[in-house]
Amino acid sequence: MTTTTIRIGPYHPYLLEPSVLDLDVQDERIARLTVTLGYVHRGVEQLMTQKTYRQNVLLAERICGICSNVHTLAFCQAAERIMEIEVPPRAAFLRTLMVELERLHSHFLCLGLLAHAVHAAESFSRLMGEREALIALLERVSGNRIHYSTNTIGGVRRDLPPELAAEVLAVLPRLERLADFAIEALKEGGPLGKTVAGLGVVGEPEVLALGGVGPTLRATGAASDVRREEPYAAYEQVQFDVITETRGDVRARYLVRAREALESVKIIRQLLERLPEGPILGTLKEPRLRERREVIARVEAPRHQHPGARQGPDPDLCQRTSPDPRAQGRDRGPRPRHHREHRSLPVLHRPLRPLSPAKEIPSGTCPEGIVVFLRNVQTTS
Repeated sequence: MTTTTIRIGPYHPYLLEPSVLDLDVQDERIARLTVTLGYVHRGVEQLMTQKTYRQNVLLAERICGICSNVHTLAFCQAAERIMEIEVPPRAAFLRTLMVELERLHSHFLCLGLLAHAVHAAESFSRLMGEREALIALLERVSGNRIHYSTNTIGGVRRDLPPELAAEVLAVLPRLERLADFAIEALKEGGPLGKTVAGLGVVGEPEVLALGGVGPTLRATGAASDVRREEPYAAYEQVQFDVITETRGDVRARYLVRAREALESVKIIRQLLERLPEGPILGTLKEPRLRERREVIARVEAPRHQHPGARQGPDPDLCQRTSPDPRAQGRDRGPRPRHHREHRSLPVLHRPLRPLSPAKEIPSGTCPEGIVVFLRNVQTTS
């Protein structure tokens, strides 16, 4: 049987990010697909070494346009642990509100792109059209449609007045109906489910070996969620279910996202009902560390886990390891001197033990969720 290799990329109109897809085709069927990643290097590591913690909040937000808020949340939490800053309860609630609105935005976008990929025009139009109400709401709450810039070290930059909270509540039923529509479309006889059911099956052992977490891991039956394992922000104050599926195929991965959208709506309602009064920014102070210190901040992102590392209080070191294990050792050319001291983060599927100042972090990568690692080795008197 003749095998023909077709290469797509690294630049192609349909690729979301620069990558290479090598398709081995036999009798017009794809027999094998080889994906090569690692073509993007935007210099975030080096840029962070030249800026202050506060400036780097905005830089962290530019890592991703779809889930920008969760990157700043992870960075701020790590910086706050380094500087021993306490975040006020109201700010923690508002952070959680924003990250759940962003989760809805990301999940509905992902579902809409699936409908577009399988040419389900009606589902695509409904998902993307209804999602516009959510984008408009995010703009009302934050002032921006993307890159919301609401998180800052010590709390948040914008409060939520009662009239704006009422607008959020008014949109939630519409988002619930949209999530129900997506779940129906993903049923085995639905326009999306019948197309993708049984495709791309990956079991839990393989997902763990590849470093997958988030919806990819939960679609194999593993109830792994950082919001439940290591609650942060205001997640200890709300009740929600960790959504899982068991088949591990494309349908299961998207069904997890559609069902999680309903949980996000449930969380947002609880946050607004219990939103405490008080300040939205804690007392800021400079770190006064007399010994080497390491902190790790973990957050459950809608899709990915981009680890990062940084040394302070004066930024000297910064690291973001590759989100793909296969790209971990790829030669990207000469690196600056400060990269020699970097260590990669482990794949994190369970709560971490506290780090001692001298504890070594084993090699690995964190492909989904969000992890920020800050290391402070400079001392101040």
